[in-house]
This record gives sequence, structure tokens and C-alpha cells, in this order.
Amino acid sequence: MIRSASFFLALCCLLVIVHGWTKNNGWTRSSLVTRLSSTTTAAARFSFSLNAEASKGGGKEGSPAEEPLRLERASISGVSVSKKGFHALLDTSRGTVPLAITRDPQDSYAATSPESLTLIQLLSGVDMAGAILPPETLSKMAVFYCEMVPEVFASPSQRAVVEYVQESLPSEITCFAEAHPWIQSRVKLPQVTLDQLDLIYDGERGDWTCRFECAMKGEKWSNRMTMDVTPEIVMPVSYKYEPDTSSMFTCLCLALRYKAPIVVQNLQDVPIPSNLDDDFPQRTTVQNLQSTSTRVAQNIERGFEVHTLTKALQIAMEKGDEGAVERIRAKLDEYDSMDDLPTTPEGSDQTSKKGTDIDDLDENILQ
Repeated sequence: MIRSASFFLALCCLLVIVHGWTKNNGWTRSSLVTRLSSTTTAAARFSFSLNAEASKGGGKEGSPAEEPLRLERASISGVSVSKKGFHALLDTSRGTVPLAITRDPQDSYAATSPESLTLIQLLSGVDMAGAILPPETLSKMAVFYCEMVPEVFASPSQRAVVEYVQESLPSEITCFAEAHPWIQSRVKLPQVTLDQLDLIYDGERGDWTCRFECAMKGEKWSNRMTMDVTPEIVMPVSYKYEPDTSSMFTCLCLALRYKAPIVVQNLQDVPIPSNLDDDFPQRTTVQNLQSTSTRVAQNIERGFEVHTLTKALQIAMEKGDEGAVERIRAKLDEYDSMDDLPTTPEGSDQTSKKGTDIDDLDENILQ
């Protein structure tokens, strides 16, 4: 407020001086415009110098200097079901931060909602790209974001995206967001990749906002863009939109899909739970999820091999090839063997590992 008043006071003083000089010296209109332009530039420089001094702590004595922006890399270390829904656990330097993915009561004791299962699949290295998170999700969000900006305020990157999409829209439709889903599915979208996800915590409101750092590419152009994730661009791409969780779910899933780093802003204001066992006693780590996923994939491959060998055995028996029958049966006996199953060593306490066995029905959130 003080800097603004100083700016306008300086501007008024300079205008009065210019008016006096004009009256005494008989300047023409064109020379007056030129002088006013230089006067305004000087006043703007004066205001800028005041802002620079204040930001450096050189303003009024005792005024606090503006704090530098604090950013920190973070990563998802685990997930958990709870009475408050399904949560992703974000690992930071200050501790583990729970991020709500759903508020679905079905996720109180087991991960059963489509959102929780999608996130678990992505953490396990599996991207189904189904109805919950289609392949074109990020591209659609970028188009929605660019169309929301009025043309007079749009950047060259945003104009390029809008013009690129309009080339494949029917002539009677001027906006991709207003087109029927059937028409949207036939529109050529720009290629968009996610380079970074920013999670920004608002200490006053106690909630999160998200921002994308994207790289976009068309047939004859490429550029970069920063995109604020708002409900207006999340709602059209959500399978089932929830105001307090859909944005976080979509952003984290896209970060995992594109393997983009996650950066937290204002981490110093984020409340950190002192004891995760109170709210998330059934949490599990990403390593456990990946281990489970690996065993499932191995079991699928094993079942396929058994099916193939069974068919081959039938053919060998029909042709009377005794040598082939013997070899195939020996291979099938290897698959039926239990030698590769995990067992407890003799003399060990079987109950001592109950809390760490991810196959235990009471501990595995996927059961």
C-alpha cells in the first residue's frame, strides 16, 4: 500500500511539472505526448526500484523480507486403505504426507474402488489405460485449459493448441469442450507429455492445488506450457468426479504414467502425522506392491506354459510319439512341483513374520 501511494504521488508530481513546463514553453501536442511517455517510464522505474528495495529488505525499517520459494522433490512410498478412504503416502524430508485419493467407504478395509486399483496398478508398473485413465487424458486437459483462456490473454503456445485442434473440428463447432464425446474422439489432439508435477499446499485453506509442467508437440510446432489443474479441466476427463479427491488422483496417476518428478511447494506448512499407525495401520510399500505384481505376472506366464504343454501332450499322444510324451510330462511335473514355493525354515517362529507377510489376508490390502 505504501509503495503504491509513493508511485502515484511521484507520478502526480511529475505531471504537474510537465504541465508547468508545457504552459511556459509552448510545447506542441506531439512533444507533450513524447514527454509524458518518458515521464511515465521514469515513474515506473521509480516504482520498480521501490519494489526491488523492499524485496531485498531495503524498504521501511522493520518490514519483513519476502521469503524465497521453497521447493522439494518427493516420491510416493506407499499406499493405504483407511476409514477415511484410500490414500497415497508421499515421502518427504519432513516425514510421510498422506494424500487422499478416494473417500469411498469401500476402501475402508480393502482397495476395491476403480481409482485405488488404478493407482496400485501404476505403482506396480502396469498401465491398463482403461476407462478410468484413458491414453488421451493429458492431451484433453491441455486443450480444455487453452480454450478457457480468452484469446486476447492467450500465449502463443495456447493459441497454437487451439488452432491445431480447430483444424480437425467440424466447421459448425468452434470449441472442443462443447463438442459431443463422439466428435471429440475423432479430433486430432496435440501430443503432450508431463515433465513435472507441482503440488502446492495452501496453509490458510488447508488443501492442495496442482500444476503441470508440460511439453507439447504438433505436426509443425512444439513448445512448453505451465498448466494449473482446475476442476474445469479435471471434471470432463474424470470417470466419477469428486471435488476433493479427483484432481489429486488424476495428477498423481499422470505423473506415474509419464514418470514425471513430483515437487512439493510450501512443505513447511504441511501438517505431518506423528504416528501413521493410528490412521493407516494397513499401509503397504511400493516395493511390496511391485513384488505382488511380479508374482502375479509369473503365475500368468506359468499358466500359459502349462496350457501350451498340455496341448502339445495331447498331440504327441495322438501321434504315438512316446519320447515327446515322456519329455512333456517331465516338464509338466516340474510345474506341478512345490519346490519353488516359499516355506518357513525349520525351528523358526512362524508367527514372528506375520506383520511383514504381504500374502497374509489381514495385512494385504488387495484381498
